Amino acid sequence: MNYRKATAAALSVLVSTAAALAAAEWIAGKMLRPDGARAAAAAGVPWDPRDRLQAVADERRSTGRAWYPAVPANTYLERELQVDGRRAIPLGGVAEVSVIGCNENGYFSAFETDEFGFNNPRGLHSAPGTKLVFVGDSFTQGDCLRQGATIVDRVRAQRPQTLNLATGGNGPLFELAALREYVRPDHRATVVWMYYEGNDLDDLRRDRADPLLARYLEPAFTQNLAQRQARVNAAVQAMVDERFAQQMQERPRMLPHLRLLVWQARQRLRARPGSAIQTGGPEAGDGDAADVAMLLRILAAARDEVAGKGGRLVFVYLPEYWRYAGSTPSPGAQRRDEVLAGVRALGLPVVDLHEVFARQDRPELLFPFGVKGNYNDRGAEVAASALLEALPP
Repeated sequence: MNYRKATAAALSVLVSTAAALAAAEWIAGKMLRPDGARAAAAAGVPWDPRDRLQAVADERRSTGRAWYPAVPANTYLERELQVDGRRAIPLGGVAEVSVIGCNENGYFSAFETDEFGFNNPRGLHSAPGTKLVFVGDSFTQGDCLRQGATIVDRVRAQRPQTLNLATGGNGPLFELAALREYVRPDHRATVVWMYYEGNDLDDLRRDRADPLLARYLEPAFTQNLAQRQARVNAAVQAMVDERFAQQMQERPRMLPHLRLLVWQARQRLRARPGSAIQTGGPEAGDGDAADVAMLLRILAAARDEVAGKGGRLVFVYLPEYWRYAGSTPSPGAQRRDEVLAGVRALGLPVVDLHEVFARQDRPELLFPFGVKGNYNDRGAEVAASALLEALPP
């Protein structure tokens, strides 16, 4: 009798514990749900609940092809890559593959990469003709929109010789590097510098601390990435394959949301005031005058680089969500007047998309479901239309 009672009590504890863990996992899943998912549900729009790793794995399994996640170039600031026996910082992703981007609009974006790992039709780099070349971050790369709907895709529909050298997470030094490595004199290029007020100054503060990347401030410095593309791509592909396999192996099979929530809580506890890992929303970073001065130095170098290759540089100012959301603009956005005055003093033509967005009815709706993110389809359409009108032929 005592054995039966003990067994029943143990079983009751196990059932109660399992129920409690299941409830905690469900609550954790709700807490981790992105703002966009909540907004999509309110709008009655389906939302893909997978993470990017799972989306890549599913595409590989269903198509039998080698899909890859989008990999920011700034990955190689922390994960050093060796090519030809020395450190290299690639600027594109894995070349000539299908790539899964981000999910801000209910679906995972996907695009094909060119021979250098950028979001372009293959062969466009070497095709004859004057080029319109874009450099920038995820807003320009089109990381979160379907292929054909991005800003650059929409411009390319009218200007077929349009090259996209942007990668998500890029800051100004990466953009200078991209035009140094991939814009050629025979392109006779108009280079469109897409400056995002929300984090470009923060990115610059991070990037200028890297000794290899900072060498792009030297006018003659190059990694010769285009000439070494086969070896660079082999190293990038091997690293991404290894990292993808490792992350899939490490994925928790039990209680994934609860484990992630606990990990995030530990990260917040580590982020004490003054800690290097402390982060935030629009208050992150300080966008100080030294950052603006460095930005202008980089832009002057880019202007001279492009002019030396027979082209011209155009500066485009991309506004952030907080400017229209009834919140305090980020510190970088608060430097708007200083940045624009400095850019104009360099003699660069300016296309200010904030002025374009501000004329729209409820410009916050140019972002996914009216929450913070990259521009949505409508935002990309408005931006591309303004650029096609403003850019030189």
